[in-house]
Amino acid sequence: MKRLHTTLSAIVVALALSGAAHAQAAQGLDGRWEGPIDLPTGATVTGVFRIETKNGATTAVLDVPEQGARDFPATLKRDGSNVVIEVAGIGLNYTAALAADGKSMTGDLGQGGRVIPVTVKHTSNSAAYTSPAKAGPLVEGLDGTWQGALATPVGDRNIAFRISSDAKGTTTLADSLDEKIKDIPAVTKREGATVTIDVPGTSGVFSGQLAADGKSIAGAWDQMGQSFPLVVEKK
Repeated sequence: MKRLHTTLSAIVVALALSGAAHAQAAQGLDGRWEGPIDLPTGATVTGVFRIETKNGATTAVLDVPEQGARDFPATLKRDGSNVVIEVAGIGLNYTAALAADGKSMTGDLGQGGRVIPVTVKHTSNSAAYTSPAKAGPLVEGLDGTWQGALATPVGDRNIAFRISSDAKGTTTLADSLDEKIKDIPAVTKREGATVTIDVPGTSGVFSGQLAADGKSIAGAWDQMGQSFPLVVEKK
C-alpha cells in the first residue's frame, strides 16, 4: 500500500486538484452522471461525473463520495454516441457508449491496467458534492480528532479520524491529509480498549488498543492484504 488509497481498488491515487478541466464543447452531456463502481475488493463506491458547457467549452469533474474525493478535473470528448472521459491526475479513463435516449452511458472504467464495467445514469440531482456519511451505533469515549502518521515504503502518510456522537449515534470521517482528501465515511466500533475503524470505500481497516489515559490508539492499518503500524493521538 503506497497511500491511504491504492490503484483502482480505491480509484483515488493522487493529490486532488481544484477546479474543472476544460475541453472543446461536447453537446448533450451536461448534468450529473452517476453509478455504482464494483471494486475488485468487493467494495462498491459511487462514481459521479459533473459536466457543464459554458461559453463554448465543456468542463467536467469526478467525485467519489465514499472516498471523500471531490472535484477531480476531467476532460471529455464525444464522437456521436462514443464518449471518453479522462481524469489525468489519477490515471483514470472512462470509455462508454451513450444510450439512444441520452439518459445513460455504459462502458469500461480503466486505471492502473485494470478495467471495470460501469454504467452511469443522468440524474436531476444538481448537488455539487454530498457525503454519504451516516451515524452508526453509539460509541462512547472516542469523540474528537485522532491523528497519526502511517509509515509506508514511500514515506509517512498523515491521516486523521474525526469521531462525533449525538442522539442519532456515532459518525466517523477519515481524512488523508497529505492528499487533501477529506470526509471519507467510516464506521467505529469499540469493545473495551479494542477500537476498530472500518473505511469501506478504501477497503482499509484500522485496529488498535486505546491507551489507559484515553489519549492514543496503537495498532495497525490493514488494506488489501498488507498491514502497517499506526498510532493515532487525540488532538
